[in-house]
Amino acid sequence: MLRPQPDSTPIKCSGSDAQIGRPAGAGVGTRSVAEARARRTGPRHAQELLEMTDHGVETIARRTGFASATTFRTQFRRLAGVSPRTYRATFRARA
Repeated sequence: MLRPQPDSTPIKCSGSDAQIGRPAGAGVGTRSVAEARARRTGPRHAQELLEMTDHGVETIARRTGFASATTFRTQFRRLAGVSPRTYRATFRARA
């Protein structure tokens, strides 16, 4: 019985050249886990940091586990309904 050799078996792939050329597992790992954790616990901690400190959004994003300030802003707006800047201004207006 003949067994096909791995390099002689045609492989059917679908996807862009960039996807096919990307190493397996690229973009998966600790950053993804950290992002998932940040999305669960980050917003409340971020609210506290916005309320009590003068830290910039980049610093708060890092401290709450987000990979970038852009991701942090997007997630904060989605969960809080306002941008971090508006949240901070509203909170400080009350104080």
